Amino acid sequence: MARKPMIGLLVTVLMLCGIYVAWCISQPVRVDAVHREGGASHVSVLVSNFPWTDRGRINWWLQNKERIKIQFGIPAPDADGSFEIVFWAWDGTYRIDHGTDEDSDLRCFNDMQEKANCIVKSDIPLQVSRLKSGITIFDIGWDDRRVYSQSKEGDEPKRRRDWEKAENEGE
Repeated sequence: MARKPMIGLLVTVLMLCGIYVAWCISQPVRVDAVHREGGASHVSVLVSNFPWTDRGRINWWLQNKERIKIQFGIPAPDADGSFEIVFWAWDGTYRIDHGTDEDSDLRCFNDMQEKANCIVKSDIPLQVSRLKSGITIFDIGWDDRRVYSQSKEGDEPKRRRDWEKAENEGE
C-alpha cells in the first residue's frame, strides 16, 4: 500500500519538472546588453533565455538578425565585410573582478565605467563570424566546440568537422 503514494509523488514531481522545462523553453530570448570592444565589428551581446540547442541558437540568430541590426546597430562589419558577435547567456548580474583565481571564470567589459563590469562566462556561447570571403561561421562552445558554416545568405548552416579549415577559409 505504501507504493501508491510514492508513485503518486513521483508522477507529481515529474509533471512539475516537465511544466518548468516547458515554461523555460517558451520564454522569448531577450537582448539585455551590447558591449562594443576592439572596434565596432567585434561585439559581445548578453542575452537571457537563450535557446538550449545549437540549432535553436543558430535559428534564433537567423530569424532575428535584421531586428538586432535595426535595434542595436550590429553587426557593423569592417571594410572587408567581416564581423564577430559573441552571444553570452547570462544571469542578469554584473560582478566585480577582484583579481583572484575565483574570478578567472569572468568576462569583463572595458566599455563600462562601473566596478561591476564582468559576467560569468557561459559554457556554450554562440559566436557568429562573417569572414572576408562572405562565409558565416557559427561557433558554439569552448571545450566541446561545434562549428557550423553558411556559404551564402539563405543557405542552410552545415556542421563542420574541420573547424580549423573553416576559420582559415576567409583569410
